[in-house]
Amino acid sequence: YLSIYLSLVLSLPPSTTLPLHQVIHKEIPGRLSSIWARLTETGVAARCSRLKSRKATNEELELVHSREHVTRYGALQSVRGREKSGGGSEGGESDEFVKLKCGGIGKDDRTIWNEFYSAHASRIAAGSVIELASKVALGEIKNAFALVRPPGHLAERSEAREGCYFNNVAIAAKYLTTQKLCNRVLIVDWDLEHGNGLQQSFYNDPKVLVVNVHRYDKGVYFPRTGHVTCEGAGEGKGYNVNIPFSGSDQAEYGDPEYLAAFRCIIKPLAEQFCPDIVLVAAGFNAMPGHDSYNVTAECFAFMTQELARLADNRIVVALEGGYDLVSLSQACEMCLRSLLGEQITHLPAKSLKCAPNSYAVKAIEDCISIHRKYWQFGAFLTNISLSVYDAVKRDQEEVDTITALASLSMQQPNNNFSQLANGNRNSGVITPSTNTPLIQHRT
Repeated sequence: YLSIYLSLVLSLPPSTTLPLHQVIHKEIPGRLSSIWARLTETGVAARCSRLKSRKATNEELELVHSREHVTRYGALQSVRGREKSGGGSEGGESDEFVKLKCGGIGKDDRTIWNEFYSAHASRIAAGSVIELASKVALGEIKNAFALVRPPGHLAERSEAREGCYFNNVAIAAKYLTTQKLCNRVLIVDWDLEHGNGLQQSFYNDPKVLVVNVHRYDKGVYFPRTGHVTCEGAGEGKGYNVNIPFSGSDQAEYGDPEYLAAFRCIIKPLAEQFCPDIVLVAAGFNAMPGHDSYNVTAECFAFMTQELARLADNRIVVALEGGYDLVSLSQACEMCLRSLLGEQITHLPAKSLKCAPNSYAVKAIEDCISIHRKYWQFGAFLTNISLSVYDAVKRDQEEVDTITALASLSMQQPNNNFSQLANGNRNSGVITPSTNTPLIQHRT
């Protein structure tokens, strides 16, 4: 066992009545069982401490959602007056749900519903993330990974979308700030789909900085939200940051693009915001097996490792999307290992030596252009188009020049990007050393 106390929470049950092999929906129970099988087989699960899950209360859910929404998706059939023997549509179905091709019911083909389990699972998913975030904020546990379903980042105040009924991460963040457990919460959403629900929940709130890096394709990709100009409103201006990637049909998206966004935007924002806790809406559908993106598990683990260094390691990673069972399980294992204190063994050399594609560079430049009136970006403005290796090399050259001119003794830059870039270059695999944080918490 490592000294880090890390918790896994399994939410209950299937959201479809069909046998697993007949399921045509991507948000299936097999997601959790596949992850858990891998964690067990690799021995990672045995090194984690598990906490008992709990349901979110109505009051907690209503921190983000309307009362009508909470009743619709969080109450029992009897409470909603949809018992099979009573009102509602034929067979006990809700008037708000439609018959799906699979034979079940749902809000639409992308948002299925099971009268026996969905409300229960949704409450447990939200309640478990709240529980973990609270314990991390109070210092009762070091950090946490919430292995829950259904996901939540697309759920809006009065709208369920894409299998998201309650916005788990948003509710947890609201709970932390309203209960005064935290003054500043950083949310990083790296799910392939834009976290429209997270954006809506904190659009006017300066206590919560929301950063979304997502596929956008000029507003064509679902959910068609997350334009770079959506910067927040009122006191929350500058606290909603969108990094919308487009042009995926013409350019490959993978580690170089995500590392560039992390290095040039997420890192400097996090340094300046100084969060009390970091919440990650961790979707892994940018990995192979999904929609043409090719981010590696090692890249997600690296970002988890660096975010975990913020706010004295107070971080909660909450599962969102990711539907290729092999890549999903691999990513969860790698991220858990990083939270348990294991250093990343390698990143592919291509990830560090290839420059981000021009579409990603443009997206990052546009984002910085919007937010430079609120935040400092410094030298990153000229390093966006460089690979990690070349960016570190340029930084070193600038430091050497300043050192020579000032005739002073200056310590060599000490950050994980530098260490990654200066690994074993002959093996084709970059082996990093991680002695110091990439992002240093400032008091």
